Amino acid sequence: MNVILYERVSTFDQSASGAGMEAQHAALEAAADSRGWTVVEVITDVASGKDTDRPGFQRALGMLARGEAEAIAAAKLDRFSRSVLDFASLMERSRDEGWSVIALDLGVDTSTATGRFMASIIAAVAELERTMIGERTKAAMATLKANGVHCGRPRSIPSDVMVYVRVARASGWTYKAIARDLEARQVPTVNGGPWQTSTLRRIA
Repeated sequence: MNVILYERVSTFDQSASGAGMEAQHAALEAAADSRGWTVVEVITDVASGKDTDRPGFQRALGMLARGEAEAIAAAKLDRFSRSVLDFASLMERSRDEGWSVIALDLGVDTSTATGRFMASIIAAVAELERTMIGERTKAAMATLKANGVHCGRPRSIPSDVMVYVRVARASGWTYKAIARDLEARQVPTVNGGPWQTSTLRRIA
């Protein structure tokens, strides 16, 4: 299998720990040797894991979408993202585009039956978090109404959508993750096009 090895570190402290580049690289190289992977490229990022807007990671996704590799592997799940929701979205994208995601620490490998089972557990956790956000959205709306706050429709965006976006951001979702979730739920935009992160930033 042709695989991209992905490594990320965000601070000097991480670099000096088990999450450092050397430790990640050693784990990935060992996995490649034992599993017979063909390493297409080793891509690294020095960036935060709070979202997926990283140059190396985005380049890797582009390579996967073009069929230049069959999978992307990281030593730890949080090297892809610290957000379970972002990771669930990554798995959904990989399924849609026909490539695999591998996180060595949790045994996630969507090219195998066991790995897909582990991935399904993570997806279930992400869905639970989505449900909890939905419940917090309803509670937030009730509180606003109880306090006499008028939820208008600036830019014609429904007030419940605006509250949903704000609650999701407060819960740690990235704008991209929120946009993907709104698209998945088939929530329409004002102009009928896809949800844009710039629009969500104005709301939040």
